Amino acid sequence: MQSPRSLLSMKRAKSRLPPTPSTPPTPQQRQSFSKLLVPISRKRRNILQNPQPLPAAAVVDDAVKWKRLNINKSELYLPLTFPTGQTFRWKETGPLQYTGPIGPHLVSLKQLEDNGVAYHFHFTGNEDIARIDLFDFLNMGISLNEMERV
Repeated sequence: MQSPRSLLSMKRAKSRLPPTPSTPPTPQQRQSFSKLLVPISRKRRNILQNPQPLPAAAVVDDAVKWKRLNINKSELYLPLTFPTGQTFRWKETGPLQYTGPIGPHLVSLKQLEDNGVAYHFHFTGNEDIARIDLFDFLNMGISLNEMERV
């Protein structure tokens, strides 16, 4: 049996295989890589701008059936929340109205004249799941007014 001191001083055996040198790509490989780098379209585009128009329902207020949220201005005031960087990928689509994604759903939120908030789903497969996702996005289970009192 070996002593602990001799075990600590033991070294691992070096590999007896010679190192494999990396080979540079052949000219044929270089051409195939360069084909991958060619853009599909030569037309420049600004990826920050939405190239597609918003749905007609987001623009025409009369066609949208807004559903009221049980939340007031002291809990959520859209003009102070959405443009200030607390949310991303949301666009102002009308006066006091913002449209953006929540998961796979396209949602519009609107600050009402009586300081309430209403919502409308544009594209969603299941409105019940979209409503749950919206409530989760807005943290509707937490009352800011109650937190302030404590």
